[in-house]
Amino acid sequence: MPLLAKARSFFRNLFSFNRRDTDLDQELRSHLEMLIEENIRAGMPFIVYQATPRDPLVLAGVVFAMALIGLLAAWIPAHRALSIDPAILLREE
Repeated sequence: MPLLAKARSFFRNLFSFNRRDTDLDQELRSHLEMLIEENIRAGMPFIVYQATPRDPLVLAGVVFAMALIGLLAAWIPAHRALSIDPAILLREE
């Protein structure tokens, strides 16, 4: 077998192996995600006992948690930006 044919065969096998490996990774990931989702669904009634999505306490808790997360997500970068002197930044450019 000529050297060029060996090299071509080697690279063809190498790339097909990577493609098969990627396909197996995606399939394994999807099966794991389905398994995790089933386990979460089965365990959720034990964590949140008799709570419905329209329960006022649950709704208020979700609204409060989302508002807190939003405020922190805005405050942290703003606090960082305010701690820097603009004159120093303009001089560096």
